[in-house]
Amino acid sequence: MEPREPEYLRDLVRELCALESETVWVEFKVNNTNPNTIGKNISALANSAVLHDRPFGYVVWGVDDETHEIIGTEFSFEPTGEGPREPRIRASLSDNCDFQFYSIEVDHRKVVILEVNPARQYPVRYRSEAFIRVGSATKPLQAAPQLEARLWRLLDQLSFEDGIVAMNLTADEILKVLDYPSYFDLLNQPLPDGNSNTLDTMRRDRLIGISDAGGWDITNLAAILLGRDLNDFRTLARKRLRVIRYDGSGRSNAARERQFDLGYASAFQRVMEHIMALVPTNEVIENALNIEIPMFPEVAVRELVANAVIHQDFHATGSGPMVEIFED
Repeated sequence: MEPREPEYLRDLVRELCALESETVWVEFKVNNTNPNTIGKNISALANSAVLHDRPFGYVVWGVDDETHEIIGTEFSFEPTGEGPREPRIRASLSDNCDFQFYSIEVDHRKVVILEVNPARQYPVRYRSEAFIRVGSATKPLQAAPQLEARLWRLLDQLSFEDGIVAMNLTADEILKVLDYPSYFDLLNQPLPDGNSNTLDTMRRDRLIGISDAGGWDITNLAAILLGRDLNDFRTLARKRLRVIRYDGSGRSNAARERQFDLGYASAFQRVMEHIMALVPTNEVIENALNIEIPMFPEVAVRELVANAVIHQDFHATGSGPMVEIFED
């Protein structure tokens, strides 16, 4: 998980406290430090986050669960000391579980936040048993067979594209880092009237979403297609498309190399123009004129490059698509 800034955490606590009641993805506590209860809650929140399409589930210590008043806590998650030990809890959870504790001062009172990622591939288990939130209660998943069946269906459908790559941005920041005009241009749609309508349209298309802390989140899909600079997104920086033209038929001498920092949709036409300018050509005579014809038809190159981009393993963060062109 990315580390959270203190201001983000304070905004998050205030947004969660503004909820009318506890939900299946948020639980408030004061000083409950039972490690067994915490482990079950992590499992339940990870699984419930999938069911309710939430980017995270939360346990917040230091908030009254009836009034949602911030009253502070003595809870500690330090690796040593009297409190529950995080490594021991983590060791009792299935290996598809990811979570993080944060300690922050809000209104001069200590608050501890447990942020839980949604389950991946299969339900998160604590001590070999999966749990789920039903209303405000935590129950074994097998006790809710309809929810269990729905959870498995959703886990089979989870995709890289729906993941969150940047969180709690302002409207201006969203419009700065995403090449939104290209999105509407490629869809042959007019640009919406005003920033608010632009953001609402992208939200409906699941390119962005409302953050739990009150701002805007950017999905992987929006960033990889429309990012003005993929370097702005740490997990996607290595996904930039590279084009290399070699002298000769081997890789020993790279004559030209270019890396495209734009998202794939925004950059694709420029990529194709660049590649076709580098593709070997044949000289033919047409109407008494010498004309250079690319050795490969553009439609074939376009299909090849598009498939390389689309069918890569997006979960392999250390590599991205590359086009290599040789003299022959």
